[in-house]
Amino acid sequence: MAATPAGGPAGLLDAGAGPSGFGTVDGRPVALVALEGSSSARDQERAAALVDRAGAERTPVVGWFGDLDPGEDPGPGPTLLLGAWARAGAVLRIVVVTGSVGGPAAFAAAAADLVIMVDGSRLWASPPATVALATGDALDADALAGARTHATLTGLAHRVPDQDAAVALVRELIAVTTNADAPPPPDPDPDEPLPPAGTDGRATLAALLDDATLVELRPDHAAAVITGFGRIDGRAVGAIASDPAHRGGALDLDALGTTTRFLRLCDRLGLPVISSVDSVGLVPEAREEWGGIVRAAAELATAHATATVPRVTVITATAEGPAAALLGGVGLGARVLDRSDDPTTAETRAMIIDALAAGPGPGSDRTGVLAPPGGPPAPAPATPPPATPAPAAQAAATQVAAAGPVAVRGHPDDAELAALITVLAATRSGEPVDDSAGDTRDHPPGHDPGHTAGPDGWSRHWRRAVTGARPSTTDEG
Repeated sequence: MAATPAGGPAGLLDAGAGPSGFGTVDGRPVALVALEGSSSARDQERAAALVDRAGAERTPVVGWFGDLDPGEDPGPGPTLLLGAWARAGAVLRIVVVTGSVGGPAAFAAAAADLVIMVDGSRLWASPPATVALATGDALDADALAGARTHATLTGLAHRVPDQDAAVALVRELIAVTTNADAPPPPDPDPDEPLPPAGTDGRATLAALLDDATLVELRPDHAAAVITGFGRIDGRAVGAIASDPAHRGGALDLDALGTTTRFLRLCDRLGLPVISSVDSVGLVPEAREEWGGIVRAAAELATAHATATVPRVTVITATAEGPAAALLGGVGLGARVLDRSDDPTTAETRAMIIDALAAGPGPGSDRTGVLAPPGGPPAPAPATPPPATPAPAAQAAATQVAAAGPVAVRGHPDDAELAALITVLAATRSGEPVDDSAGDTRDHPPGHDPGHTAGPDGWSRHWRRAVTGARPSTTDEG
């Protein structure tokens, strides 16, 4: 890799490139968007067009944001840039924040795949003065929205000490996620064992990946997991590891959210994912339950089940409770290598390379735990034929479709559908449908009790028409 140039946006690209536009980083094409307080609305419109072009050409794009506080009337520029970031979803998007960025410009920064914040920079929706006026809380700007806050509390940013460090990190990320002129990986020692159980997850990833290629993301947040990019056999991959050195690798809300976002990023970029699992499960605490750990776990499982890139999970020691499944279980589409018998690094790497070459599976083929290299996969089960709807339900559904689009939540049976059609016909003909009789609850002025959605999403007048009684909170529909 070439020597790192001086910090700042002009120092990021190779020699001969301006502060904004298309250039190269160590020979790899990159688009750079540099904006600061002096940037006009026209500058931001040009920046949005540049990001759109980068997305169309599948070129990584880097934003370099100085002081960007839009004030009372920011104009369309920040919104255009935010839309451009969202549309450029198939390329790596990085934003470096070096000043105070607020309002729509902050949203545009946060829409990137990775936000790098230099110490002394801030990123906020509402500045300290507004927060103090609204709540009476007088907070220092750095405490409210500084680099340390976003690196440790919100998990939004990767914190670096200065612009030189930001340039170095961006160049590392561009290099490790693209394979232009990548040197061949060194051959590992065939007798070298993987690190023992309980070892820092970084050491395990370093042993599995090509030499010195792991670039860790957001190391100050979600200590139970490590996420980053690297290479294996010269191929760019995403890497995830539970960290048994932190509470036995138990996953909490932050760890689940971090892993979900990273997995979706890798899937969007088309990067295979390698996961190393040594975890005792989920953190069993009330605040985790109240914070929504069940929902967070389901979101991670969904991200795995819907991913289309190859994923390989290596169980290095302990995989208790739901941790093994959530970090890439068989049923969620990953190929699982159980190396609890402590194979050598070379053997495990060979198995990973073979698994990646096999492509996405066993999310669809359910091959289960991989055999050693050369072993045959288990046969895929036969797909059951689709269920045929009952004739009465088909007829009712046809009538509803003829009446026009209607959103119905729940699972009504045939009789309920017939009753719903009757109610729909009455409401569409202009006849009143009153469900307020017998409703003794207090309602605010202007409230229409006849159209209140129940806990299962059914409006009360529909439920009353079907059941003949007011719905209870335990009615499952």
